[in-house]
Amino acid sequence: MELVAIENSRVIYLTHVHRPAGELYYPDAAAKLVERYSFKKYPSVEEMTRQPLVFGIGKIRDIQINELDIYQDGIIVFSRSDTDVLDEFISDLFEWSEKELGVLTIPMSRPEKYYESTLVVKSEIDLAQVISPRDEVANMANRLFLEVAPNKQLYELSGFLLDCDQFAFHGKRKPLRFAVERRLGVPYSENIFFSQAPLPTKGHLAFLRGLEDLGAPE
Repeated sequence: MELVAIENSRVIYLTHVHRPAGELYYPDAAAKLVERYSFKKYPSVEEMTRQPLVFGIGKIRDIQINELDIYQDGIIVFSRSDTDVLDEFISDLFEWSEKELGVLTIPMSRPEKYYESTLVVKSEIDLAQVISPRDEVANMANRLFLEVAPNKQLYELSGFLLDCDQFAFHGKRKPLRFAVERRLGVPYSENIFFSQAPLPTKGHLAFLRGLEDLGAPE
């Protein structure tokens, strides 16, 4: 299994915060955020009265953060990078905002984190011949998903997709479905596949390698 590209990574972190000293003065807070992470796009004064507050083209270390969306109940971070980088950015953001801005997580808040990972891979076998309704596929996906999931909702086989019932899901945000399909514009013989999953990058690759193992000759 070869990783061809990380097309997109997104981490949704839901939590509630407050500032004991009083409401933030958004223009000053935004300016400090821009300076901290070198954002080139940031909300205007008029946009600061609406949600989300959108910051774009920033960085942590030398890795680009494409977008940061700030809501009252959490944030969404986008980058074409390993989700480990996004986890690092989120940890740094909340530590910095506490020290610099006095923003604290509400003690009774129960944070939820959701991963969305989109990859392109080159497989040693034709994954399309593996992804048929087999219990092993769902079991492997669920085992990896439950390591990072804030709930116990399981995925079920759905053709070439693994999805869960949004009405049975008890969290705030229904997780992304698992999907594996041939990459458009590439000959089938190349075994290039597009895949999305509600997993960190490394877990996503582990899932795809597990599929590859299932289809390997005995």
